[in-house]
Amino acid sequence: PEYPAHLPPSQKQKTALNLLNSRPNPYQSVQEFRKNIFTDYLLEGNAFIYYDGAFLYHLPAVHMVINPDTKTFINGYKYNGVTDFLPNEVAHFKDLSSTSIYRGTSRLQAASRNIKILYKMQDFQENFFDNGAIFTLAITTDNTLSQVAKDKTIQNWIKNYSPKQGGKKPVILDSGLKPVQLAGANSFKEMDFDTSIKTHNVKILETLGVPPVILDGGNQANISPNLRLFYLETVMPIIRSYISAMELLTGYDIDAIVSNV
Repeated sequence: PEYPAHLPPSQKQKTALNLLNSRPNPYQSVQEFRKNIFTDYLLEGNAFIYYDGAFLYHLPAVHMVINPDTKTFINGYKYNGVTDFLPNEVAHFKDLSSTSIYRGTSRLQAASRNIKILYKMQDFQENFFDNGAIFTLAITTDNTLSQVAKDKTIQNWIKNYSPKQGGKKPVILDSGLKPVQLAGANSFKEMDFDTSIKTHNVKILETLGVPPVILDGGNQANISPNLRLFYLETVMPIIRSYISAMELLTGYDIDAIVSNV
């Protein structure tokens, strides 16, 4: 897009600096604006920015459709199935994709299986204890009780010995059944949950491009080089993609200020 013709070059440059570093639009701070586009980049693999000739606006990637062109690469963009944008009105930067040269793919998609497994492990853990999978109190009888009798006995027990006050929910074994201690699944340590959770966390971090060593803690002397590694390997590649898109939009050479980091 062209800046207003009546503005001298110095004023145009000042306008570009203001849009990129201070006030992208009248409704958002630059921090909120950047947070929105980088969140889109991580969740959707794409970020779209609209320039109306005066201000920059974030366009949610989930509602954006790219119209390709065999000659000019991009014919235009459509927002929410209604609004059309010209190629020179939108800055678009994307993550890698193995299926499209137009849209990027979210890194989290590659880790979706690990994320789902973590959710399932968490649900299992909650149900495991809520349902009394490990019971510490058993009431035995040689008689055969009906389900109604069992439920009433447990309700009366819970009423007199509230779990909120440290009471334990019992299990009733009738017909002469006796509890037997089994080796194995009696604790999450024995189920190897901690190791599994750590393994999946590492896989998710690697997918996002975050070096897992950053979260290992330990020697405080490693904090500085670990943070440097995080910026070099994770943050700056995303920033460079953003800068490249803004250079194409504004026509200026742009570089990140990293001296204060």
